[in-house]
Amino acid sequence: MRTDERQRTGPPTPTASGQALTLDDLARRIDLSSRTIDRHLKRENPQFRDLSQKVRFERACQLLAGPGASVNHVAPNLGFSDAGNFSRAFRRVVGISPSEYRRAGQEIRAGQD
Repeated sequence: MRTDERQRTGPPTPTASGQALTLDDLARRIDLSSRTIDRHLKRENPQFRDLSQKVRFERACQLLAGPGASVNHVAPNLGFSDAGNFSRAFRRVVGISPSEYRRAGQEIRAGQD
């Protein structure tokens, strides 16, 4: 993928199966041009990059909340090359580290029992 194309489409967003999804992939799946999707998004204000990041970290939170999930397991499922990159990105977006998020979730679940 060319640099200018990557900037236009944003970083790949993993699908539920862990495969990366770009704006062009999405366009092919729903039978629209990427330009049409981009135009609709601009009208509503969100950028594909912002939406893909939101979806990516919502999925990260879901996976981290699951039993037995680890950062080493979650990172590659979301398209990160290693757990360190994932942890830094997670902290930047969510505000706490993945391990802090898991601990908080475990404490909440324990309190519900």
